[in-house]
Amino acid sequence: MEHRAVMRVRLGLGAWLLLSAVAVHAGEVSQAATEAVAREGEVRVMVTLAPPGDDGASRAALAAQVDALLGDLPSGARLARRFETVAALALVVDATGLAALAASPRVERVDLDVGGHGGLAQGLPLARVDVVRAQGFDGAGTKVVVIDSGVRLDHLAFAGRVVGEACFCSGGGGCCPNGGSTQTGPGSGANSHPHGTNVAGIAVGAGGVPGVPGGAAGSAAIVTVRVLDANNSFCCSSDVVAALDWVRVNHPDARVANLSLGTVARFAGDCDQVASFTQAMAAAINGLVAQGTTVTVSSGNNGSSVDMQAPACIANALSVAAVYDAAVGSQSFGSVCTAPTTAADQVTCFSNLSTSTDLAAPGAPITAAGTSSPTGASTFSGTSMAAPTVGGCAALLYQARPGATPAEVEAAMKASPTRVQRAGMTQDYPRLDCADALQRLPLTPGLFANGFESGATP
Repeated sequence: MEHRAVMRVRLGLGAWLLLSAVAVHAGEVSQAATEAVAREGEVRVMVTLAPPGDDGASRAALAAQVDALLGDLPSGARLARRFETVAALALVVDATGLAALAASPRVERVDLDVGGHGGLAQGLPLARVDVVRAQGFDGAGTKVVVIDSGVRLDHLAFAGRVVGEACFCSGGGGCCPNGGSTQTGPGSGANSHPHGTNVAGIAVGAGGVPGVPGGAAGSAAIVTVRVLDANNSFCCSSDVVAALDWVRVNHPDARVANLSLGTVARFAGDCDQVASFTQAMAAAINGLVAQGTTVTVSSGNNGSSVDMQAPACIANALSVAAVYDAAVGSQSFGSVCTAPTTAADQVTCFSNLSTSTDLAAPGAPITAAGTSSPTGASTFSGTSMAAPTVGGCAALLYQARPGATPAEVEAAMKASPTRVQRAGMTQDYPRLDCADALQRLPLTPGLFANGFESGATP
């Protein structure tokens, strides 16, 4: 196992993955998984399939590959998750099962199926979303997916617009509304924690509810997928992959998917090939982007200037850091950081940043829908609030320019003339300017040059 075996210091999972990822080769089991099974008896792992396992294969072919691998494993191995479009699966295995995976030619790599949490750290005008809305765009005709802790389904800010629900939540043996680890259909996307309702309110909350500011795309159709439990955490990356996989199969017309969450483990730069769980996340996100969905992800709230969590570190995810939306005085974020002073466009002290962070947006503090009542409001700060601001803007851009691709929308946003920088860093980042992005997108082919044929404004 070459140089990997010399690492004997005791490290947390995040530090181990960050420091040793380059030492794990195709067809190998990570040392973190080996040590965990020795310590705990059995562990939950993410397994990616060896070639010819590839996500371009037909769903039937992928299913046959997974079935073949399951048939090779000892009886003690238990299936936790399988996917329709991703060449991976999650298993619970003991030492014998882990050894069987290590010996199987069907396996590319095995890592722990790591958990994480929602991006709570404890402006729409600043991002010029209101300028785009003033031109008559409100997200109508678009579909936005919120993968989070669910939403308060009877909140008036979402009334009549929830068109899809699901839950993939394995914590504690099953944390979906039905008590299991998987649920779809009405009621499955109900809230387990206030985080998701605030996030959804920012992206797609309707205006007109007294005391509750409207979100960016208040007429968009909503799909709510619950992966976070009552503690605002997810036990396993495979739950997040399952949510992305379900969206790809069941809502291929979704234009935006927002994930205000991330793993405990963080990575410098793009992380697509670092671990089996990032490989699976990348495959799922790449599939969504290929069929026309922009995937916005919070960068995380550890105050790092060198790395981000997954899936923000996936290359095709649109990763979003946070800026303050105004001067709001001194702000303290627990043990992470304290900002003695704040100002509009100041990068928050809690935002994770890396060389591959894509964009910044208002994220502190943001008031939107809350869970206290059908007309409740809540105020949170975090990169979790910045990501849906970008996602809501993307929905408006797709409404205005329905022929735009995710690459074009991302490029238009990242071309923002407003750049922000954290003190002490040399890299700067584009701050979302939704009105500027709209001007940069080409008119849909077939419209008159002024766009009036469809009611659009150039």
